[in-house]
Amino acid sequence: MILQVLLTIITQSLAYFYLCFRRKKEETKRKNIVIGYLVTLCFTIIFANIARQRTTDLLQYTRLLTLYQILYCVAVVDAEIKIIPNTLLFCGGLFQTFFLLIECLKNSTAVKTVFIPSLIGGMLSIGILSCVYWLSKQAIGFGDVKLMGMIGFYSDYFCSFSVLFFALLFATIYAFYLLGCKKKSKKEPFPFAPFILFGYCLSIFLLK
Repeated sequence: MILQVLLTIITQSLAYFYLCFRRKKEETKRKNIVIGYLVTLCFTIIFANIARQRTTDLLQYTRLLTLYQILYCVAVVDAEIKIIPNTLLFCGGLFQTFFLLIECLKNSTAVKTVFIPSLIGGMLSIGILSCVYWLSKQAIGFGDVKLMGMIGFYSDYFCSFSVLFFALLFATIYAFYLLGCKKKSKKEPFPFAPFILFGYCLSIFLLK
């Protein structure tokens, strides 16, 4: 229990201060930093409690929490400047590789037995969203394709596809809302990563 609380606070702190570091100094007033941190920590605690109910394994819990924090950072950056940093995707892949190696050592399992399902999940996710990317005439960015690939690398196939389903569903609803209110044109893109984050949280909440 104590270790899980520490993991929640540490991962949230790293994620939040990464975002503060990206912003300009004039945009990061001390009062705003504290308030923003406390608000996002509340959301992280909610997600951490949901993740704790989904698994009793500390390694799996850490994996769920780590992916949440990476998606949170990506979603904020994408919402602000419509870019998905490759650095975060690389770090996400690196963390998952580390988790998979620990899993091999912990269960005395062959490396290929653990890595192959994750690699297949990543490639399938990239393949499916690539089809969406081309069929939608690049309405979403290729960074979103890579982001879904990272989620597939972390998750099983069913969880990855459910994340994509919820993300596309709510992104479509939001797009119709923007078009109906004439706030954006059809050719003007909007960030997709926040919907991926929402889809991930909803998938973890709904699926066991």
